[in-house]
Amino acid sequence: MAKQAYKYPRIFVACSYRYPFDKKGLERCLRSLPVTVHFLDSKLKTKQLFRLVRDALAQADFSLFDVSTWNPNVSMELGLAEGLDSRYYILLNSKQKKGVPSDLQGLQRIEYTSFHGRERSLEFQFVKYFLLGLTYTRRISTKIGPDPKREKLLIAALRVLGFLRDHDEIKLDQVQGIAEGLNLRLADRKKVLKALSEVAVVRLQKGSKYYVLDRDLFKKWT
Repeated sequence: MAKQAYKYPRIFVACSYRYPFDKKGLERCLRSLPVTVHFLDSKLKTKQLFRLVRDALAQADFSLFDVSTWNPNVSMELGLAEGLDSRYYILLNSKQKKGVPSDLQGLQRIEYTSFHGRERSLEFQFVKYFLLGLTYTRRISTKIGPDPKREKLLIAALRVLGFLRDHDEIKLDQVQGIAEGLNLRLADRKKVLKALSEVAVVRLQKGSKYYVLDRDLFKKWT
């Protein structure tokens, strides 16, 4: 059965939970976008972890393995994904890759220098490689049209959808905080909500300043 065109991708993420790796930063970055992210409890025993990782890989649309700082659990989970022929991708913070085994460094990977804001950030590259091919993302991008800030406007729009995954409504004033770090003006933020409305992903409630996610569409995504 074909997957719905509108669906939050379900992602299994494996990474180190220890300093100096910023697991919370990685989690905030991914959860700000319209995806469903699954991390496992780092305190699980090996046998229990093995079973849960296998189940998580089977349920995910794809998996991400961040090998920025070396961690034996991540290595085990990556090996399991390879053995099960699961769809996965490797992430690597180019500022933190000391200690990563050379065989992993030689694999094709997505390198990032920060989580948000810049062209080489994880957020920009995640949208480019994983979300841009989705139907609703392409439609939103088309509605935004040619604009020097097109990539930033698209990211802001996707952050709005990520926000509405967890909240009932949003108003224009809140978009400023959601779009933090993208340097968008008021006119840009209005354009973001207009593009989302024209694609019919969100709608302005009658007699209200609040936008809501289209519930029928939401059911298809989830």
